[in-house]
Amino acid sequence: MGRRFARPIVRVSPAGIALIKSYESCRLTPYLCSSGVPTIGWGHTGPDAQQGEPITQLRADQLLSRDIGEAEMAVNRLIMVPLSQNRFDALVSFTFNVGAGALERSSLRRRLNAHEDPDTVAAQELPRFVKGDGDQPVPGLVRRRNEELKLFLESPALPLRDLQARRDTWLKKRPIDSSKLAAGEKSAVTEGRSFPQARILVALGQRQGGHTQVELPGGAGQWWLFDQHWDGLVDVPHNNPLQGVPYFYQLDNGPEGWRQCQSSSIAMALKFLGIQGFRDDADYAELVSRYGDTTERQPHYDAMKKLGYTGAQFFMTLSETLIKKEVDRGKPVAVGALHKGPPSAPRGGGHFVLIYGYDATGWRVHDPHGSQDLLNGGFMNTTPSAGKAQHYSYRNFSPRIFVGGPNDGWGWTFR
Repeated sequence: MGRRFARPIVRVSPAGIALIKSYESCRLTPYLCSSGVPTIGWGHTGPDAQQGEPITQLRADQLLSRDIGEAEMAVNRLIMVPLSQNRFDALVSFTFNVGAGALERSSLRRRLNAHEDPDTVAAQELPRFVKGDGDQPVPGLVRRRNEELKLFLESPALPLRDLQARRDTWLKKRPIDSSKLAAGEKSAVTEGRSFPQARILVALGQRQGGHTQVELPGGAGQWWLFDQHWDGLVDVPHNNPLQGVPYFYQLDNGPEGWRQCQSSSIAMALKFLGIQGFRDDADYAELVSRYGDTTERQPHYDAMKKLGYTGAQFFMTLSETLIKKEVDRGKPVAVGALHKGPPSAPRGGGHFVLIYGYDATGWRVHDPHGSQDLLNGGFMNTTPSAGKAQHYSYRNFSPRIFVGGPNDGWGWTFR
């Protein structure tokens, strides 16, 4: 059997958020929902609603972002088959409304994961979730399920791209290394070979292991292509690298500066996003230390919450595709990497840098410690501005991020 790749994390689109908000009117004072549960903001339940105090619009929007994020992660975790963006958005809206537990226990989830026809499953299963506490359908839930089903059943237009091979490569029937494919599962392509108006069959968030599935023109069939070997598959955004990302140097943060790479990397991202309440990375690290060790994750969540920011999320399943997708959306990513030893056998306790751009050959990085020696490990220069605006190649830096596989990177994303 070929290697099985984990699906990249998918995020809800603006259309999905708009659907959720259309059925969740915002109320800044607590109230009881139709089920008698204390609620506030955009349909949020929990301590904020139970305290009985009004909240601000900013706090309501923060709670909505957090609740949508929880619904996103539930759909990513529970639905194991690839989903188009419109299907994913519909299921996030559904999960936001009924809860992750209901999705987990549902026949909807079981049948989708059993690879039944998704449209048939959605048409039969979504309308079942229309009852409140009684036995009669609730009109608002009927309308919501109908809207979610309509979104689920949309047939998004599949984009066409002109593709050209950057080097000698392969057309593949499965998205794995060509050496693991049988002769009948691959076809050699020489550098410069072009395929005009090839149809892209999967969205960016559904690419697998750095591969994209396409339908080639002229009846040449459906194949998986390794993105980095083809012009036309990897989009280079207009604002790449991101402009105006500040640089912070960790070694001037006092006696603990040598261990504050995570704090400095997060602080750079927060400043870029315009988060208020701290001056620089030393100030942010001091705030984090009030909640615990700066090398641990939870104190950072607590510190950012204190600053009024709840859009950060730590992943242990980062992929190259996901990092690039975040940059394309205008958000830097703080990633952990093993900075000792050669790229073929990296080691060490881990070091955080901020990725704020990429190009055809590597990452654009603010390294808070200095400029790394990517070939041998360690650092070549640790003076105050040495790590600013570095270009770390995919060849020598990506193996330090994705040590165990293409989808096991550690790091922070920022909404």
